[in-house]
Amino acid sequence: MNDTSAIQSTGQSTGQSTGRAIGTSCLVALALLSLTLFATSGCADRPGRIHHPHIDAGDAAREALVQYDTDGDQLLSQQELQTCPGIVRSMSAVDTDGDGLVSESEIMHRVKFWQADSTARVPVRIHIFVGRQPLAGAQVELIPEVFLQPYLEAGAGTVGSSGFASISMPETDPAGMACGFYQVRVTHPSLQVAEKYNENTTLGLEVNADMATGWTPIVFQVETARKAG
Repeated sequence: MNDTSAIQSTGQSTGQSTGRAIGTSCLVALALLSLTLFATSGCADRPGRIHHPHIDAGDAAREALVQYDTDGDQLLSQQELQTCPGIVRSMSAVDTDGDGLVSESEIMHRVKFWQADSTARVPVRIHIFVGRQPLAGAQVELIPEVFLQPYLEAGAGTVGSSGFASISMPETDPAGMACGFYQVRVTHPSLQVAEKYNENTTLGLEVNADMATGWTPIVFQVETARKAG
């Protein structure tokens, strides 16, 4: 082989190697680009992290006194709280000094307690019975107490044949309720449920993170009658 042939052969070999290297680099770059696009698309399709609703603890506590403190002593008695069954049911947890009254600071402390936990949605199962019989088909609503309505959404569920309803806010993933004080309202499509369980309900519930650690049943007994007509 003469020198010219050797040079040509070497040039061809070098060119082929360079071409293969460039080709390999392009394939790697394309693969990385595809992975990046896939990952970006996947993240865009996933729901964002669920956060606690922002509740201004001070404002909420002050509004509670505006709503329920009828005698103006800056304390809420159980009599004054009859229209706030969510707090009444949780009196032992809210009334931290044990004086039988609820103060603005105690409500503020309870709101901060909810927000200190990382559980943003709590699974809620409510059992509804008439005597010993489950009230299948009943609609159960959790309505935030008035002073929390600027911050929290209502939730609902239907009682199944086993007697319980899983309560959740609409279009929420994961399903469940935000921590807070709620009124519980029960209605039925074919039975008349007494007003003290719906429009003028005496049923209340505090949703908190402790409920997420187990399935302690929440049971309410109601009274019904056949709807007229």
